[in-house]
Amino acid sequence: MGRVRTPMSEFPQSVSSPTPGSQYDRDYYETSGRVGPIAYCRENPQWLRLSGVVADKLVRLLRPERVLDVGCGKGFLVECLRDRGIAAFGFDISEYAISEVRADLKAYCWVGSAVDSIKEDYDLITCVEVCEHLPEAEANEAVRQMTIHSNAVLFSSTPSDFTEPTHINVRPVIDWLRVFARFSFAPDERVDASFLAPQAVLFRRAECPPPDRSLCRFAYERTRAVAAEELRSAPEIRGELDAILNSKAWKLIRLYRSLRSRLSGPIAEALRLSNLHPRLRPNGNPRVLPGTRRIQRLFLGKKALEIGGPSQLFGDGNLLPVYQVLASADNCLFAERTIWTGAVQGGRTAFEFHPGKASGTQLICEASDLAAIPDSTYESVLASHCLEHVANPLRALQEWKRVLVDQGLLLLVLPHKDGTFDWRRPVTPLEHMIQDYERNTGEDDLTHLPEVLALHDLEKDPPAGSLDQFEERCLANRTNRAMHHHVFDTMSAVMLVDRAGFLVKHAAAVEPLHIVVVASKPAGRADNSRFLHPDATFLGHSPFRSDQRYREGK
Repeated sequence: MGRVRTPMSEFPQSVSSPTPGSQYDRDYYETSGRVGPIAYCRENPQWLRLSGVVADKLVRLLRPERVLDVGCGKGFLVECLRDRGIAAFGFDISEYAISEVRADLKAYCWVGSAVDSIKEDYDLITCVEVCEHLPEAEANEAVRQMTIHSNAVLFSSTPSDFTEPTHINVRPVIDWLRVFARFSFAPDERVDASFLAPQAVLFRRAECPPPDRSLCRFAYERTRAVAAEELRSAPEIRGELDAILNSKAWKLIRLYRSLRSRLSGPIAEALRLSNLHPRLRPNGNPRVLPGTRRIQRLFLGKKALEIGGPSQLFGDGNLLPVYQVLASADNCLFAERTIWTGAVQGGRTAFEFHPGKASGTQLICEASDLAAIPDSTYESVLASHCLEHVANPLRALQEWKRVLVDQGLLLLVLPHKDGTFDWRRPVTPLEHMIQDYERNTGEDDLTHLPEVLALHDLEKDPPAGSLDQFEERCLANRTNRAMHHHVFDTMSAVMLVDRAGFLVKHAAAVEPLHIVVVASKPAGRADNSRFLHPDATFLGHSPFRSDQRYREGK
């Protein structure tokens, strides 16, 4: 029986965005917080001052003769460039914004879309905070149009502002670098474009597409700049951090870290010799999960498929000792050699998961592509600290659901960001993982690499080594799968399982770093409303601070 990839129409769908252009009216521009910290109008002189600073920089650094501003808003940059003798033009999707252009410049600004309004060539094209407002396909076409009509493009798009409702295509810096690279445009590392925004980049036409490794390095620097700017823009947080850094407690922490750093080599060797990789038991024996006996009863006598096993957490005396109650278990690994299991052979190496159980079959296939397994083969699927290593988690969950019988069970364990080296990274939005599914993202994806390099806490991950060693390992992620693509708190894990169409039966967060979700494959549409509510019981019982924000913000 052939497999058909589940279309997104079978997932619960979001409400479509408004028609482009109609929403960018007077209210949009003159409401504080939409375009910037204050209303975007001529009466607030900071906007013209900022445009003047940008215009001066462009004139001094690039000396363009003809400039086009894509998404020019009320034409402030066009105005400042024209006042400095540059032949500047601009267009914007908003009829209201163009109506506010200075009277003597209206002939140089027009209403138009970034997709089809560039008709002439220019020395420089600027596009500032525009593409996050466009659907992905339109944004990519806008980039193509800009690269056709100029050899230099000054580009900026926020990588972090998901709060503005019209931001429907917020993407990390590396995404935009790769879009421009398709058209043989590379970042000009000689020009610091941070005078415009910390994520801003000046792209120039290149003879051939730049190598992805160089793009990742450049994106890493830009991502660090964005994080530093966001910290500087929050003085109250800066003050609190300064107080912490100057405290006696922090000095003790620094001493502890120094001592631990000296011991990191012996500790890593001890972990290797004991065959307990930190992915499996990062902080010693976990506490027993409340409700374990009920979960064991659910899995009693089930035929199971484990993804990325064996897992220490499912063994006797650990967090979720379900191996002992299973009827049988097979295992799926992505390769015949992994950093966690060593060498195995698909179909030949036995999967030994419990001393009191018969060995299962070892399978070799991707977690997101179980093509070798027919539909409705297993009664349960287990996955512990595995899904965060998968570039396309929704596709993986769809595959896991496909191989389950009706009412079959899923036992999913994920690392909670608060308890791991990911604690500095933001929780991955569900929308991003939906985009991964729609784009059919593969395991060679390095979209999150700049964020990982900038925010991964190496002090909490001694086996990762130095930053250079860690970067080298991440760049080889297609082979080793050690990188965490996505970051979760308990609610985001529940939302992901819900989006995949499972019926959630149990959710919990348990120290030192675990999220546990038990779900089943429903006969019809799953109703998980009681788990998606800010008053959900699992949030109230969670020991992790970031889980409480859902309850505080209800």
